[in-house]
Amino acid sequence: MFEPAFEHLSTSIKIKVIGLGGCGGNLLNHLLTSKHLLTQQVEFIAIDNDETLLKSSLAPVKLNLSEKDEGQLVEAVNDADLVILLAGMGGQFGSATTLAITEIAQGFGAVTLVIAISPFIFEGQKRISLAKQTLGKLTELGASTLTISNQDLLTQQAKTLSMTKSFETVNQHISHAAMGLMDSLLNSDFIALSFFDFKEVFSKGYQIFFGYAEGESEQATQAVIDEIRSINSKTFEQMESSLLFISGTESFTLESMAKAQETLFNISNEEATIVMAVDINLEAKHNRVYLFVCTN
Repeated sequence: MFEPAFEHLSTSIKIKVIGLGGCGGNLLNHLLTSKHLLTQQVEFIAIDNDETLLKSSLAPVKLNLSEKDEGQLVEAVNDADLVILLAGMGGQFGSATTLAITEIAQGFGAVTLVIAISPFIFEGQKRISLAKQTLGKLTELGASTLTISNQDLLTQQAKTLSMTKSFETVNQHISHAAMGLMDSLLNSDFIALSFFDFKEVFSKGYQIFFGYAEGESEQATQAVIDEIRSINSKTFEQMESSLLFISGTESFTLESMAKAQETLFNISNEEATIVMAVDINLEAKHNRVYLFVCTN
């Protein structure tokens, strides 16, 4: 008989969320202003080689790498179970530091996930090539990556949204992704997510696709599936693993959970690993659905 796991299983998990360079620092600042309850299990770190940018960071921990010091990077991640890196790809600092921290974190056995922003075409072939090389090396190191394309942003939203609104949309999407990853581990108190299962989903150098929606769980699950398919129509046929995390309201039902899960199962690769986590938020007004899909 199924019994909900009210006692959380991941109370000892330590998470580091690190913003690298100007782009990663901006993403981290947005995350830190999202009015989310921060726990002692999550440490937020800004790393840059520009002291002026570091002064504007909201992160409690700030590391200045104007002089290359690998010891600072080792100290930053040596006790982490999960490292989430936020960075822009294509620049020398963000690309090189992302690779360095990933290699160090992987050496300590941490699961390493990279949320990366790729360059616009007008930024030049040099930056585009460096971004592609860096993403390829991250895969070789075993880090799974969620890549947001600036060029896709330009193609899809340039005619309908202001520049400010376009970048705000990206920041919000990345915040939802980071929050979903953290909350699935730390707050899934109804159907708890073990760190073992989390590692099964994310620790094999996959490409991650992500969708987020609010509303009735079955409809919201279909909405995030459609969102991911709009990025890559073959994502679910190529899926190796996925995490479906639902943060439900007080009225969230077992039937709603089953229907959401069935919606995903019906379109997924039969060989894929599918993991589900659920938490109940008594203060929430809407169900929140987060879907992470990993492909090779």
